[in-house]
Amino acid sequence: MSVAWRWRVEGDKTSIPRALRNYGYNYLGSDRFVEDASFVRFNSTQLAYSIDPKVLKSIGLSQLSFGFSMQNIFLLTKYSGNDPEVGYGSFGVSTDGNQTPRSKSFTASLNASF
Repeated sequence: MSVAWRWRVEGDKTSIPRALRNYGYNYLGSDRFVEDASFVRFNSTQLAYSIDPKVLKSIGLSQLSFGFSMQNIFLLTKYSGNDPEVGYGSFGVSTDGNQTPRSKSFTASLNASF
């Protein structure tokens, strides 16, 4: 909410410069709003299990397996944005333009052979 405290008219005393777009001295990249974006992410996991074919023979199956996978499970960070992994791999100014966080996904599978 620091934009509410920005400089507006002559005589204002604030540490936040006036808002400019595409021109002026504060249009260029700045470290004014840089914050610690260190994080720990549990990105994906998968669990699968196959039942022994000897057990399955009595019910007429030759193979039975099931599995469960998860993506983007959780993220631990003090970063104020949605995702601290923005702007990586660039030599220019990185900005956080993310509007929504990464979606979580869960998948279950069941494979049977007769």
